[in-house]
Amino acid sequence: MKVLLNKEFVFRLEILNSFPRGNNMVMSISDFTNKLSKDRRTIIKNLKSLVNDSKQLECEKYISIVLNDDNTLTVTVAQDFDINYFLLYYLEKSILFNLCLEIYNSTFFDLHSFATKYFYSYSTVYRQTKKLNQILQQYNLSLDLKTSNSIVGKEQNIRFFYFTLFWESYKVLKWPFEEIEFNKLKEVIEKSDEELKTFLAKPNMVIIWLAVTLSRIDKGYFITEEYEFNEPAFPMLSKEQFYSLFFGFSKDFQILLTLDEETWHYEANFLYFSLITSQIYPLKQISTLKLTAFSGLKINTATLITEKWIERFMAELEIALDVNEYFYLYYNLLSLHSRYLYLPGPVETVPCFTNTSYGKIDLFIEYKLILSFLDTLFSVTIIEPLYAQKDALCTFYLLLISELMKSKRPALNIALYSHSSVFQKEFFEEMLIKNLSFPVTFLPYTSNKVDFLVTDVSLTRWLKKDIPTFVWDSTIDQEKINRLTTYLDTIYTQKYKMKIRYPHT
Repeated sequence: MKVLLNKEFVFRLEILNSFPRGNNMVMSISDFTNKLSKDRRTIIKNLKSLVNDSKQLECEKYISIVLNDDNTLTVTVAQDFDINYFLLYYLEKSILFNLCLEIYNSTFFDLHSFATKYFYSYSTVYRQTKKLNQILQQYNLSLDLKTSNSIVGKEQNIRFFYFTLFWESYKVLKWPFEEIEFNKLKEVIEKSDEELKTFLAKPNMVIIWLAVTLSRIDKGYFITEEYEFNEPAFPMLSKEQFYSLFFGFSKDFQILLTLDEETWHYEANFLYFSLITSQIYPLKQISTLKLTAFSGLKINTATLITEKWIERFMAELEIALDVNEYFYLYYNLLSLHSRYLYLPGPVETVPCFTNTSYGKIDLFIEYKLILSFLDTLFSVTIIEPLYAQKDALCTFYLLLISELMKSKRPALNIALYSHSSVFQKEFFEEMLIKNLSFPVTFLPYTSNKVDFLVTDVSLTRWLKKDIPTFVWDSTIDQEKINRLTTYLDTIYTQKYKMKIRYPHT
């Protein structure tokens, strides 16, 4: 949860995110300061801090930062470098994060004691509590340091806030629940019904949700009433199926069986809603899902918004959807709309989109048409309740549309030809499919439909037309692969005049 970071750590993460992965970067300090719009002194100070931080985290083999004598910067970052280790390291050194943890664990007594423990001045900590209150207001919560020394509000909102805190910080990189045995919880999830595990596609996220549930119950906090979100019934997984799962789970964690029947159902109902709206289902996975029947589903605001959204999308863009495409949109939109309508919290904490890049979104359709669709969408009466979240929702809508449109793209026809045994045809086919963002079809080099040729010999005299060609030698390295994929991107763009835009976020 980056909003809980101290200011200095936010900028260090910004620096880390600016480094390219998998390649060396050599840049003058002057150019780097201009790139990040900071003064030289600030940049050098933070780079030196990052060097020390990487040593503390013992991750020098994943990232190397060298300040050279000639006023240049050399950075090497491994492809599998995980910035989340730095994020957690910085959070554990931040005022607000530690304050939230102490309140959660009931170890917070007063601001003076807290400030002394973490070597901050009282005035600094007091100012930070005002910031925390602003964050909590997004969850319909508040900070009470006068009577209860706790975060107050509806229990389901408190759980969502702390789920977000634990999930976005620890991600099971480290286990923060001392009273709950991680391996036991993990084992219980792994032995659950395979059909159910298909719908709960992110086991680590499920583990965090279950841990927060057990931990809060152990501390004496319960869901004591049914809230308005008891209406949604999700076709991806029926409530009855989930209750069966939760009952089996209760046998392994006896504290759940100490609840009276009514409270147990309130707890199961909230956890069902939380888990099912924390999932995202990729388009390619939809055809593998075994769905529950739609008959008997309750019609509520979330389902009505979702159905109206898809109806307008198909009509305004004049797009036909097959069964898998329709339910890809339906499942993910229903989860998204339900979460926004029934559980308050900022957009960054919608778990199904956590760690998704909002960068270059390639829609392969007229971008103005999409903007027009999204701009008028919230004027529809049934969708108006979501207007306050319009900007955030539009970002997520673009992500969903982008994946959907990938399946509708035409293919680029590629011919692979090898004269020597060094050239591995299967390798190139696999490599191209893996690295390209668009579909390809492999044809014989003699076909009139070939758009691009990859070969290790000259075929000029056999070709019936001029074809863009990439000549490959026996040496295979990442640089050549990158050059080839870039070339193919250009050819594909020229052929189909793709519309590529960078949406405002």
